[in-house]
Amino acid sequence: MPIRAHIEQLRAAGASMRAIADKAGVSISQVSKIAGGQAHVRRPYAVRIQAVTPAAVLARSGADDFVPAVGARRRVEALQAVGHSSTAIAMAMADGATAAAVRKIRSHPGEWISRTNHERVVRAYNQLWDKPGTSHQTLAAARRSGFAAPLAWNDESIDDSRAQPSIDDDAHDLVDEVAVMRAVAGDRVELTATERAEAVGRLAAAGLCNNEIGARIRVSGRTVQRIRKAAGIPSGWKEPAA
Repeated sequence: MPIRAHIEQLRAAGASMRAIADKAGVSISQVSKIAGGQAHVRRPYAVRIQAVTPAAVLARSGADDFVPAVGARRRVEALQAVGHSSTAIAMAMADGATAAAVRKIRSHPGEWISRTNHERVVRAYNQLWDKPGTSHQTLAAARRSGFAAPLAWNDESIDDSRAQPSIDDDAHDLVDEVAVMRAVAGDRVELTATERAEAVGRLAAAGLCNNEIGARIRVSGRTVQRIRKAAGIPSGWKEPAA
């Protein structure tokens, strides 16, 4: 049953039964029954549940909500991968956050984290992702631990527990020309960070704006902006003549 498979996909992405039910506007028992194999599902329930996405679960209102912890954990690791210490991250989180709290989020063993802490980490990440940190000790420790840097993630994948970081191997300067050409053409294809930057550069040179480039290579416009800034790719977009 498609609706049961959709619930399984949401669960695999880190959504709880309660979160799915809250976002769909149905009871937890209804979601549980469907997930458990209920044969017949009323169409209104099916439509509401199928409309729920992992991003929608994160966007639920309420500071006391809990959301999947994977996104906050990955963001802390990514910032440390570019040299930001726990203290620096805590300062960017503000609201009285401490270095100990940052370390706790990074090593958090559970699947859930409070929305408040998640949003604090997102705030810090948005401030620091494109700025090199100053802690050589943190950078060395992050490398030993294999933490993925910010450019290994995009806005669509960092909160998805099923996603893997896009990390180049030692031959990071090598580019799969066919993969880049397919991405530029709009095909769905896996790219390394170097290949993604190459595709962005070509599309920017062709005059596409960030959102248009994002639609072509299947990331958000903000992710494109981050890639361009990190790689020093100028914009070739020109506002259409009136």
